[in-house]
Amino acid sequence: AITAGTETNFAALVPTTTNGVPVPPSTSSVPHAAVSPAVTITKLLVNPSGRPSAVGETNVFTITINNGGAIPLDVVPVVDTYNTNLLRYVSSLPASVDNNDDGTINWTNVGPLGVGGTVTITSRFAVLTSGTGTNTALSTPSTTNGVPVPPVTSSVPHVAFSPSISIVKVVSSPTNRPAAIGEQVQFTIAVTN
Repeated sequence: AITAGTETNFAALVPTTTNGVPVPPSTSSVPHAAVSPAVTITKLLVNPSGRPSAVGETNVFTITINNGGAIPLDVVPVVDTYNTNLLRYVSSLPASVDNNDDGTINWTNVGPLGVGGTVTITSRFAVLTSGTGTNTALSTPSTTNGVPVPPVTSSVPHVAFSPSISIVKVVSSPTNRPAAIGEQVQFTIAVTN
């Protein structure tokens, strides 16, 4: 099958005998259909939303796989990759087959997914340090008859920062000498984020 569609395949037989006498032709036909699988994957950072993460905070990602094609997907494996310098894997739902915190999380099969079916994976990571990274999900499902579907991937960036504040207090008046009794003393306090 090259493309999705419905068609009829015809066969015709026009034999002749050994002495050249024609035999009435015979035909047979059979209809056939081909469907095209169409799977999508979407990875999102759902918490925190609209802002960078703070070091020590938990990042929550979702991976949503949707079967938008016309054929069921029997096996739906998912691989999620992340930077172990920035994030530490905490947990996922459904649970992954490994909990090694080695930069790759695997689900051998979150399917089957019928036509129009959707599955969502939620994963949690502790933010270890400041920086910018990309968390990527990949799925290479196969149809119910074992035919592989082209892989789909989705990535989402994440940013983390380390909150830091400093405070400096200095005498601004009088300067370079002690204050006299009864004299006003002024201080300047500088707070820097």
